[in-house]
Amino acid sequence: MHELEGMQAKGVSAFRLSPQSQNMVETAQLFRRLLGQEIDATEASALLAESGLDVPFSNGFYHQTDGFRWVENR
Repeated sequence: MHELEGMQAKGVSAFRLSPQSQNMVETAQLFRRLLGQEIDATEASALLAESGLDVPFSNGFYHQTDGFRWVENR
């Protein structure tokens, strides 16, 4: 979520959420609210963490490391 603004600045106009067996609609709605600037990335991330998803988050590709890794916000 924190990388979306940077992605848009680089010309990315579409991205894919990996389907999950739980809370997928809620997850998609959070991203929609973030893209619509109804909430910021910090709030969206907190709400996503509270949603109970039982999957690891990753953003490694964006930060030019192993894709499955999580790189803390800088």
